Amino acid sequence: MVKDMFAESTTREFVERVYKLDSTSTPEWGKMNVSQMLRHCAIVLDITFGEKDLKRPFVSYLFGKMALKGILKDVNKPLGKNSPTHKELIIENTGDFEQERENLIQKINKFQVLNQFDLNNRVHPFFGKMNIKEWNITSYKHLDHHLTQFNV
Repeated sequence: MVKDMFAESTTREFVERVYKLDSTSTPEWGKMNVSQMLRHCAIVLDITFGEKDLKRPFVSYLFGKMALKGILKDVNKPLGKNSPTHKELIIENTGDFEQERENLIQKINKFQVLNQFDLNNRVHPFFGKMNIKEWNITSYKHLDHHLTQFNV
């Protein structure tokens, strides 16, 4: 079930899940190791905060809104395994696990205290312009997807 990313209880739950990871955690699916996943999730939150921009691929103008509608249609349905990833969000290097974990935790905490109105009409690099509710749902689903990928 999608929860409110601005709620302290959701933040606490995600932080607890991240702390359950260790440097030897292995994914149920996908190619990323745990450090790469942590960095990937942190960069996605940077995009949400407007601190990182990615070039919108042409295909996003054709299918972005349709893909977003599919995600929003059933908010309780998790994201699909092995979903496509923007090429700039594919992490090649393996960073320091502890550093990557702490960085993601800082960003999860930042989301909770974010002025949510700053998200209204911010442009996602694939889905296009989104409102607060859409950012909340997609952010929750994305983070939940990757933590579930690593069994936490």
